[in-house]
Amino acid sequence: MEILIQGEIQKELHKRQFYEFANKKENKGYFLDKLSDVQGAPDVDISVGQLVDYTSGNGVVHPSFEVLAFSKPTSYGGCVYLNFDCYWFPVRPERLKPAKPATKEEMAAIEKKITPTALKIERRLEYILGVRHSRGEAEKIVENALLQITRREKTK
Repeated sequence: MEILIQGEIQKELHKRQFYEFANKKENKGYFLDKLSDVQGAPDVDISVGQLVDYTSGNGVVHPSFEVLAFSKPTSYGGCVYLNFDCYWFPVRPERLKPAKPATKEEMAAIEKKITPTALKIERRLEYILGVRHSRGEAEKIVENALLQITRREKTK
């Protein structure tokens, strides 16, 4: 679980770096908020902030990545920026599906673990990100990590 929590903290850093780049004056107007702004009428419209499941080129499904932005399609068709290791590399929209919300059973299991773990990482968040996060933000990071663990265990 420690690795997944560290991954969630890393996503926070990625998100900050992406938005610093996107908000530069020379990039204004390049990034868009909805897939429909790029493709017209997609089968499923996705928007910034939404969680999606990403299927890699090898067919492996990676759950719950946040959409950061959209752009005009690249030469290979990528136009969706996700909050993952390659946040600077847009992916093709056909590789995405809206993430399913957590079930009641998943949330019940997660809620038992959130607060103790969140308390442990608050100081680490403050040190790594350079700002103080609220308990709610730390709990959200832990919740995302625990949800990924729960869903991975179901597929085994």
